[in-house]
Amino acid sequence: MAWVRLYTETKNDRKIRRLDPAHRWLWCVLLMMAKESPVEGWLYIAEGEPATIDDIADTWAPYLTMSEALRLAAGLFRTNTPTSCCA
Repeated sequence: MAWVRLYTETKNDRKIRRLDPAHRWLWCVLLMMAKESPVEGWLYIAEGEPATIDDIADTWAPYLTMSEALRLAAGLFRTNTPTSCCA
């Protein structure tokens, strides 16, 4: 089992604290996916096969529909987008 080092100071990082909990979890999932990638630090699901939006959405929130996951992920780039699938 691979592991990712996360420093305790991360909880005090201003940029991280500005994210709502769902987006903080997405950030953590992306870090873990990059660690598990065959090309460490990149988002690949197999050698030479980059992760797709579907792969990321399924890993981040497998209980959401694709449209809900994409809507939430798009909220990372907008300040007025709801961060709940049911909002």
